Amino acid sequence: RTGTLALSVGSVALFASQSSWLADNSELAMVAIFVLGYVGIIFEEVFEFNKAAVALLMSTGLWVTYADYYGGATGSASG
Repeated sequence: RTGTLALSVGSVALFASQSSWLADNSELAMVAIFVLGYVGIIFEEVFEFNKAAVALLMSTGLWVTYADYYGGATGSASG
């Protein structure tokens, strides 16, 4: 649970800082979000997660990344 908390805080900080890395590598960030979410769904019994909650968080992360950073966007759609 500590690792999940650290990952969540790091992700929120990356989005909140409107990092230039995220703008330059939005495709990689979206793939990473998808893979982490899928791993969370696959191992939901081991990690004691709810599949629906993981899927909603994954889709929200993908949508925010796509809307704010994909295709040359500046990261100001949600700000």
